[in-house]
This record gives sequence, structure tokens and C-alpha cells, in this order.
Amino acid sequence: MNRGILAAALWGAALASGCVRDAEPERCPAAGAGDVVITELRGPQDGGDTWGQFVELANVTGVELDLEGAAIELVSVGGDQRDRVIIRRSLPVAPGGHVALGRFPDDARPAWIDYGMDLDLPGDLPATGGVTVTGCDDLLLDRVVYDALPDQGSYSLGLDPPSADGNDDDAAWCADTTPVDEPGQLGLPGTPGEINHPCVAP
Repeated sequence: MNRGILAAALWGAALASGCVRDAEPERCPAAGAGDVVITELRGPQDGGDTWGQFVELANVTGVELDLEGAAIELVSVGGDQRDRVIIRRSLPVAPGGHVALGRFPDDARPAWIDYGMDLDLPGDLPATGGVTVTGCDDLLLDRVVYDALPDQGSYSLGLDPPSADGNDDDAAWCADTTPVDEPGQLGLPGTPGEINHPCVAP
């Protein structure tokens, strides 16, 4: 499937209604197109890992945004995986701040994860596919299509400041395989909830 077809599939997923889990929040984020930017993705890892999978979002406005009610769609290239994550509680993001949504129960998430999305995402992030974030009335906030997530470290947007237009460029992304010295943790975490490392030209 080419990028144009996948982008259309992602938009179709964003417009899909209904949820088989808890009722969706009645509120939605007061965010416009491009106010929330997808900045980092961490999928399944090869080898020992305790950091977990996550989607990172950045608030690129000058005001605090509460992301309660936002929807994150994850679609694989072949369309065989299609998951819709709803942020079901208050999730404030400071101006210029980042939040990480991880594959953990929300009430048992680790310190580096701001929202646990196990309720809506029982399986892995698609290794190849795309992510869409929508707000009020299914308004498209941001969308990223990717060829493959690294199996070591994260897929990281190297732009500072990040932008919804800038993250459409494949060249702005890279694998963040920066090692960390964190006792008791396994794997290469990326930078969940923090400013990303810049991409280094090969």
C-alpha cells in the first residue's frame, strides 16, 4: 500500500465511530489542527525491554492543553490492524511539553509514561503503518505515516521545535538508539515525555 492510500485509510479510521469499551469522554481537547504533534513512536523491541511501547505527543502552542477526549488511531499498512485509543481522563500538557502514552494499564504505569493505553491497545503498535490524532468533531490534529519502527530504540522526530508540517518529512525522523544507564531497566528507551535528541546525519 502506498503512502497516499495509507493516509486515506488513516483518515477513514479517524472518522470511524463507536467504541466497544468504556463510553468516550463528553469533553474534547480545545486544540486546532497542528497544535498537537506526534513526536516519537516506540514499537516492539528485539531483546530484553522494560521501557515499553509508546506514542509521544507534543503541545506546540503557547497555552496548556488538556487532551482528554482525543483519539489516537493506529493502522497497519495492510489494514489488518486498526486500533483506536481514547484518552479517557484529564491529561494536561504544558506549553511546549510532551506526554507519552504507553502500553501499560493506566493505574499501573511507570514514571516515564503519562497515560496508560492498555485498555484500548491490547497488542503491539503496528511495525509499519501510521498514527492519526483527532480532537473535537473528529478534527485532524496530526498524522504520521512510517515505513518501519526500529526494533531497538524509538522512531524519533529530530526537529526542534517540532511541527505537524515538519513531521511529514521522512528525513526529519531517525532511530534513537541512545543508551542510558538506568539500574534495573533493559533496552534503549528513546526520550518518552521529553524533548527528543536531534537526528545525526549519517
